[in-house]
Amino acid sequence: MMTSLFSSDKIPKKFMHRLTQLPPIVMASLLLMLACCVWVWQQFHHVPTKASAEPMQCVSYSPFYQGSNPLDPNTFIPRAQIEQDLRRLATRFPCVRTYSVAQGLEAVPEIAQQLGLKVYLGIWIGWVDSINRQQIDTAVRLSKQYPKAIKALVVGNEVLLRGEQKPAAMRAYFKEIKQRTQTPITYADVWEFWRQHRDLSQHVDFITVHILPYWENSPVAISHAGEHIQAVMQILQQEFEKPILIGETGWPSAGRQRYGAEPGLRNQAQYFQIFLDLAHTHQWQYNLIEAYDQPWKRVLEGTVGGYWGIFDVDGKAKFTLGAGLAERNDWPLLATLCVIALLSLWLALRIYSPQKPDSTQSITSISMALITGLSTYLQWDYILLACRNYQEWMALTGLSLLALGLSISSIYFILFGQQQYQRSVFSYHARWLILIICLSALCASVLLIVDGRYRNFPNQLLLLPISLYILCTLFSTAPVLNLYRWFARLLAFALTSSAMLLLFNEANNTSAQIWLLLNLMLSFALLRHDKNQSSRL
Repeated sequence: MMTSLFSSDKIPKKFMHRLTQLPPIVMASLLLMLACCVWVWQQFHHVPTKASAEPMQCVSYSPFYQGSNPLDPNTFIPRAQIEQDLRRLATRFPCVRTYSVAQGLEAVPEIAQQLGLKVYLGIWIGWVDSINRQQIDTAVRLSKQYPKAIKALVVGNEVLLRGEQKPAAMRAYFKEIKQRTQTPITYADVWEFWRQHRDLSQHVDFITVHILPYWENSPVAISHAGEHIQAVMQILQQEFEKPILIGETGWPSAGRQRYGAEPGLRNQAQYFQIFLDLAHTHQWQYNLIEAYDQPWKRVLEGTVGGYWGIFDVDGKAKFTLGAGLAERNDWPLLATLCVIALLSLWLALRIYSPQKPDSTQSITSISMALITGLSTYLQWDYILLACRNYQEWMALTGLSLLALGLSISSIYFILFGQQQYQRSVFSYHARWLILIICLSALCASVLLIVDGRYRNFPNQLLLLPISLYILCTLFSTAPVLNLYRWFARLLAFALTSSAMLLLFNEANNTSAQIWLLLNLMLSFALLRHDKNQSSRL
């Protein structure tokens, strides 16, 4: 049926002839716009999800999602907020896990008991023994006050992973707490550290392991996450006689792709579908991470740290298993930006155009304007996700404005031709725009090489603006950049080699592949200028 629909008999020959006669730059701009349309459709259309076979067992709860930060000792969460949060969670979960009994969290057991929730009560163990003992004293007291609500005391969370206490100190804490309360105790850490310190299992009632395929030293793609979890659980069940609780497992909804592990809302929902089916089949006990997004974690872990929540910072569920799910839902913003881009193009033509543009110029400039609207949408989305401090806000916003200026310069070049372009302010500034963007891209590559685990590839900031600029240089006379030949070649070499090194480190990372393509385009622009121009700055 599809073959007959697109057969030559069904398409008017006149239309096909006109299509083949379009200038190359028009074809290229239309193809780029078509690729953008396909991407937009993929992001905004709903795909079905499968409901879980049984209710979810437990979820990690931290109330620090509305601008608060547990690293600030003066932070205190009001009881009213905790009660509101737990009431919301009680509609989906019969149990919550906490990580501390300070900063207002000591109210959790009492509220949970009133709501019929069970609690894995966390005792935060860190560097300072006196603070640790305050946590222990409070948790022991609460375990005696609310024995019906508290299922177990989780004595420390990834303490050995962080290196804040030695195993001997943890054994001493376990022994003291077991002497003071009848409540079961456990210790939580990544599964590899449990295997390195198996003797600790003798001092707890059950072991609590964290299995996070995205965060593994060798990250696991969503397509293999289920196999990974089963393999890990099989190893642990063979090596430990004590019961096992999967204390943390989940997937981030936004952030940096690590090797083949790509964050995303659909991948987050897919991970929970996979895991919940496996947990039901194998009768695992588990706790999901986490209830609410934690923006404060972005400072420590980059973008991804703030987006592990099942609920966002407004308390809205990100997805409902069994219902359709789109990766993005803010299409009105994208539509608005595209309309603004078209209106800006129309206004520019009314003010600056000495004559009506021909069909080639019109089609190309309209396509470029729509692509610029999409680019602005992606840039704003990237800045909101990636910026963690004022310095990053200034740097990334500045870079996005430079990229926007390059897009506008490209559209101006197409509309008004080379002669008028060379006489305009765009001709003077374009060389500085492309030079600063090249240097910024090189700086980004260096940062990704040196400290890439928590940094995002800035593809969303630069890919579409650079693509528009390359269209101009491919099918028209390249705008004059006036750079020294040796400098242009050296910069092109640095851009390409650094991007190739990133791809070599993460060969199956789509973001790294796109970043290499982007840097190759920048290098092409520099080398094409070097080939075609004789003047130098």
